[in-house]
Amino acid sequence: EKQQAAGVALAVFNGGLCITDHIHFQYNGMLLGLLLLSASLLTSGRDLLGAFLFTVVINMKHLFLSLGPLYFIFLLKHHCITPSKGCWLPSRGAAGFAGRLA
Repeated sequence: EKQQAAGVALAVFNGGLCITDHIHFQYNGMLLGLLLLSASLLTSGRDLLGAFLFTVVINMKHLFLSLGPLYFIFLLKHHCITPSKGCWLPSRGAAGFAGRLA
């Protein structure tokens, strides 16, 4: 625990990192924070809010679009292939979803 705290302290109080990151790359840091929040929401079961946050990140910086297939596969699995109880799809999964589209 002490090593982890020391590592965080060294990263936070690193002068070069503070000057470079907080002056020049503060926009990228904010977007990276939103991306991590989005991933955290996905892992905690709040899939749609996490997907919404990811779309906000993509709209602000298209570099993160490369993570789009990862989010697509995750949401496809959780909402179409193996839907949960609170899912907005019918209980038949992907077949039921395709039937609704037709």
